[in-house]
Amino acid sequence: MKICLVNNIYKPYDRGGGAERITQIIAEEIKNIGHDVFVISTKPKNKKLQKNTKLEYNAYYLPSLFLSLNKMPKFFRLFWHILEIFSLGHYFKVKKIIKKENPDVIITNNLKGLGLLASLNFRNKKHIHILHDIQLLYPSGLMFYGQEKILQSFFSKIYQIIGKILLKPKLIISPSEWLLKTHLQNNFFKKTNYKILPNPAPTFSPKIKRKNDNAKKQLLYVGQIEKHKGFPFLINAFKKMANDNIEMTIIGQGSQLKNISGQEGQNLHFIGTKTNQEILQFMSQADFLVVSSLCYENSPTVIYEAASQQLPVIASRIGGITELIHHLGGILFGPGNEQDFIKKIEWALTHPEQIRKLEEKSKNIQNFSKDKYIKTLLNYIAEIS
Repeated sequence: MKICLVNNIYKPYDRGGGAERITQIIAEEIKNIGHDVFVISTKPKNKKLQKNTKLEYNAYYLPSLFLSLNKMPKFFRLFWHILEIFSLGHYFKVKKIIKKENPDVIITNNLKGLGLLASLNFRNKKHIHILHDIQLLYPSGLMFYGQEKILQSFFSKIYQIIGKILLKPKLIISPSEWLLKTHLQNNFFKKTNYKILPNPAPTFSPKIKRKNDNAKKQLLYVGQIEKHKGFPFLINAFKKMANDNIEMTIIGQGSQLKNISGQEGQNLHFIGTKTNQEILQFMSQADFLVVSSLCYENSPTVIYEAASQQLPVIASRIGGITELIHHLGGILFGPGNEQDFIKKIEWALTHPEQIRKLEEKSKNIQNFSKDKYIKTLLNYIAEIS
């Protein structure tokens, strides 16, 4: 069976996002089983930013401004989002690729940067679309807590109507009930078959023996240093705890670093980016992982990673995070609610027995294996008429 995978970002341009990780997992695992796989993705228009893709990636890269969009002015981004939907250039390039390769199945992920118009080329194929965020409902795919009405704006409704007309897959797969429900509430995919299939966890690493020899309790944050991820909320809430028996380590980079620089102190540490193995080492020394998102997330990979190390999670009650915490154990607080966050931290520090039960529940991570995910995905493909 020949399978075409479509996602707007793919190696070597990957940034660690969920959609690109899932695309790579599917490509690698299905290829290992013996199926033929190729990928359609994007590359920067600026040739100086293009990388050597070589043949081992087995991918077609279409030039797009998408990979440089975050550096563009906001007005230009809005204009680009409108034009990108109807990219005739990408439509004909994708058409040529599909005609040449003639895949049996097409699995699309995030299409931003490739253009929804290109999806018309998939109408006569077994086409599965995997949801990762709300890009079909709002161009940026980013919705803050308390700003849910943006999905009902005039611009959003026009944008959604276009998406409903152009994207007609045979099957929708959503990693979380929340994400699927959000699309259905906005009249997406009501006549399309759909399934809930949680994302596969990253490659399981053996649990590293917990070795926190420090008398202080250790909080750990891993992720982008951005407002939508909970900065400066997290820093302000931590400083208000005024508890010298707690330390917090921040791993990551982002635009908000410039706003919180100089706030590092005896109990607050910013250490930049780290490799996956280094992150697991930090997790082995921490007492709790903090996920402070202020935006609606689907299925954060960092929660899977913490579960692989049986590290309890204290996270915002928002989006698909709630479902992951239900399956893998953890503590939820109101997004952006400093008082509730502090209260939950203090509770966690004074209830060790309950925390040990959460650590045991994190062993459910084995139910999210890559093998199980691929087997289920192939079964879904076989069911499509």
